[in-house]
Amino acid sequence: MSVQAVAFDLDDTLLRDDRTVSVRTVKVLRALAEKGVLILPASGRARRSMEGYVHTIGCASAFIACNGAEVWDARGECLLQEALSHDDALKVIRFLEQHGVYFHTYWEDGFYYSSYAEAAGTYAISSALSGHLCADLPGFLQSHPTAKILCIDDPVVITRMRESAPEVFGDSVSVSTSKPNFLEITPSGTSKGKALAFLAEHLGFSLAQTLAFGDSLNDLSMLRACGTSVAMGNARCEVQAVCTFVAKTNNEDGVADFLETHVLS
Repeated sequence: MSVQAVAFDLDDTLLRDDRTVSVRTVKVLRALAEKGVLILPASGRARRSMEGYVHTIGCASAFIACNGAEVWDARGECLLQEALSHDDALKVIRFLEQHGVYFHTYWEDGFYYSSYAEAAGTYAISSALSGHLCADLPGFLQSHPTAKILCIDDPVVITRMRESAPEVFGDSVSVSTSKPNFLEITPSGTSKGKALAFLAEHLGFSLAQTLAFGDSLNDLSMLRACGTSVAMGNARCEVQAVCTFVAKTNNEDGVADFLETHVLS
């Protein structure tokens, strides 16, 4: 398999359930980088939440954050950044408030919510970001535009909201899901696939010779954009259905196992 670049999601794809990257996985990615293959993490996480993993991997050429709303190079320089307009952010907030769900926005190394919920504490641990109470979130967003608004609730509620979102927002924002209990809203037209296409032009590699790994709905645009797509063994059925291959699960180092078998060998 001739590969110029490898793009992969983090949570439930590269990372094990305990949110660690195995020594085996790091070794495989670095071996590929030494052969000239570009290593491109692509996550729904915010930049600050990704940086620790990018450092652990140690060989990324660039990385995609916030489901494609941001792209950063290996030195931490911003290559692409989009933010929700204030009007769109307010419309999203009204939509989420009407459903009575927890949500937050992002700025620098923190996330900001207007009302605390247990989900905020859990998210702070999983993301390695600090949470902050903000009484006037709409006012805060005027001077602190965000690339993403994240809602956390029961998967049934999230599914219902995601299905109703097109009627509410049209194409003014992008709406997706990484984890079953996450609803993620980013600027219109943003996606991992679009961000990866930007990197292909910027770094000079072919999407046809790019290998992508993912597990959830926010990975679909990236998987469809690449010449070879691999769903994790633990991926949603909708993701497995569109991919070229299905690998082992994230807890079985499915990414490393596939790369060892099909690329390094």
